[in-house]
Amino acid sequence: MSARLLVLFLAFLLAGGAAAQGKKRIDKAADLPRFSYKLDGRIEDMVRDDAKFKSLATEVRRDLESVLAQYEIEDKATLRQILGELAQLDMLDGSYEAALARVAQIKALEDKPADKLLSGITSAAFSPDSQKLFLVGGNNLYVFSTTQALQTIALTAPASNVVFQTSGAFAFLGGGAPSAA
Repeated sequence: MSARLLVLFLAFLLAGGAAAQGKKRIDKAADLPRFSYKLDGRIEDMVRDDAKFKSLATEVRRDLESVLAQYEIEDKATLRQILGELAQLDMLDGSYEAALARVAQIKALEDKPADKLLSGITSAAFSPDSQKLFLVGGNNLYVFSTTQALQTIALTAPASNVVFQTSGAFAFLGGGAPSAA
């Protein structure tokens, strides 16, 4: 029994020492590790081939997540960039809830109110008459006009794109639908 207690005590002692070391502190982007990826063939071919692209995206995700796990990043801009890249990978994987969670993290790291509003904007399009600007960000469509207050339209799903029909009669959202409320 006393041998078990001694082993348990030593395990806690070693675990406590490892936990005390914690993450390495990073004050600027230049202090982060650099990663390189081997591409066979042309970049265009890799982007068009789902299996090759998924393999590259998996490597990039692994490296970005390892940076977040191993380093305490003090530079908010660098942290926002890494979270933004992971949010894009989440969107490509169809993990929309994870992407929205990362966008919320990015917004929390913004200091200025305008930057908080614009964080997570994935697409923008002017109306054909150039009187309104339509911005898509997560589960919201924002409509900006110089003659009206900013409108926020809640969507039932995250949208990633907004475009207008050539005639200008309709705007199309990619990935979202207007809410019934």
